[in-house]
Amino acid sequence: MNIVYAFITLICFIFMQYKLNILEFILPFIYFFVFVAIVFKVNFFNSAVLSRQSSAILYTIKVLAGIVFFLVYTYYYNYHTTSDAYKYFQDSTVLFNSLKENPLHYIQMLSGINSSDSELVKYYEEMNYWFTGNENSFFNDSRTVIRFNAFVYLFSSGNFYVHILFMCFLSFTGLLALLKAFVMMVPNRRNEFIVAVFLIPSVLFWTSGVLKEGLLVFGLGFFIYCFTRILFDYGKKWMNYAGIILFAFVILMSKAYILFALIPGIFTLFFLRFVQSKKQAYVILGTLVLLITLGAAIISKNESINPLSIIAKKQSDFINLANGGTYFKINNAKGDTIFLKYGDEKQIINTGNTKAYKLKSNTEYYTWYKGRIIDTIAIKANDTLTYKVLAQFNQTGSKIEIHKLQPTLLSFLKNTPQAMFNGLFRPTFGDGDKTFMKLCAIENYFLLFIILLSVIFFKKPENGEWSFIILSVSFTLLLAVLIGFTTPVLGALVRYKVPFLPFIFGCFFILIKPRITKPLGWIGNLLY
Repeated sequence: MNIVYAFITLICFIFMQYKLNILEFILPFIYFFVFVAIVFKVNFFNSAVLSRQSSAILYTIKVLAGIVFFLVYTYYYNYHTTSDAYKYFQDSTVLFNSLKENPLHYIQMLSGINSSDSELVKYYEEMNYWFTGNENSFFNDSRTVIRFNAFVYLFSSGNFYVHILFMCFLSFTGLLALLKAFVMMVPNRRNEFIVAVFLIPSVLFWTSGVLKEGLLVFGLGFFIYCFTRILFDYGKKWMNYAGIILFAFVILMSKAYILFALIPGIFTLFFLRFVQSKKQAYVILGTLVLLITLGAAIISKNESINPLSIIAKKQSDFINLANGGTYFKINNAKGDTIFLKYGDEKQIINTGNTKAYKLKSNTEYYTWYKGRIIDTIAIKANDTLTYKVLAQFNQTGSKIEIHKLQPTLLSFLKNTPQAMFNGLFRPTFGDGDKTFMKLCAIENYFLLFIILLSVIFFKKPENGEWSFIILSVSFTLLLAVLIGFTTPVLGALVRYKVPFLPFIFGCFFILIKPRITKPLGWIGNLLY
């Protein structure tokens, strides 16, 4: 009940601070109790893993975290109008308002069907995040959150706190599915898994805001849940296979690379579970080696599908974003996006037409031929061309130096140790004096402490635990290295590592003797 009182207190604080009208004040309460009622009515939320009451408590905790997220970015960072969450919401307002003008336009943009229709350009030009710089770059996958908000708008009347409640409910159900999957694999470490899945601060904080991470853990949780049910023969197989396809699509729409990081672990567990003889194993492995060899030969000749080139290009995009700058498109010309470095804004000539800026003669800007990183060239502008601004970014305060990747295997191997350390253990106390970064550093040191405990009080894994360990270690290491390769910004890095945190904490929890992790039992007993 104390958690419910805390929730009501926070809502009242927001009501007084923003002087909301009575409908704005009541609407979040209505939806909060609707979602709690769903928890008490739907069987998914009641099991031996977690009772209905415990599910309601954990959902309330997530809502509180969502409100804290909003308050942190409003008061501590003062980013209420510039944070990603607010800009996604702002863009969704444009999309939703199209419903009044032309319902077909709303459906096209919401579904993605014929979303390149020229009649929709007028809406896209009002948005900040629909087109953001290079259309091949990493920071152009925000449309899923914009569409989510535009859909929730149908129920929220534009009340941002309702959007928080919807996102918290989705991410909570995804995390609950993940918890159930973990317990299916390792039934006797439920208490440790509750902490790993729901109570790691970064997971709780970032998946409670109106960001991609909430949708991502929704898809990820149910994807692993359906996969585990197939692995251990639970339920109807056709439903689980359908679930894998559906939630793989959700992951792809949020952050596609997460799905690719899961593939090695998923394949290994299927292989160990269903291959019955050495002959089958040799045939499958031989076929796999042949396919990989042929695939490598094909993609090495085509940079557009070469993973090394794609990752190196994304790193370059992210470094450019961290450095700040302006992205343009040349009017009345087909070609790649051009980039003007941060600090050169004085070279931009305002013609009075926001769609027809000019650059001073001989201004140096950068362009990539068909997005190929090896073809990056500097060009001197002439003052006869006009440009449309696609996006403008300030220099990032939490930037860190990372080694520049080349699209070669040797370059990736040389940079793997740094990438793995950055992905797993940064930020550290030496990475800045901001309070938020220090809190994130404490979480990383806690992970190191758990790893140390697993060495000192090592518990040999039992047969059933190996499935969880294989999946967790392969997913964590691949994702950590990928994030470390491409992310030179600490603020982004602490968000991007969220998907693997439940796996890595859960993995090392079960490698520690139960008597050492026994203090976590009181949480499990409370949430039973």
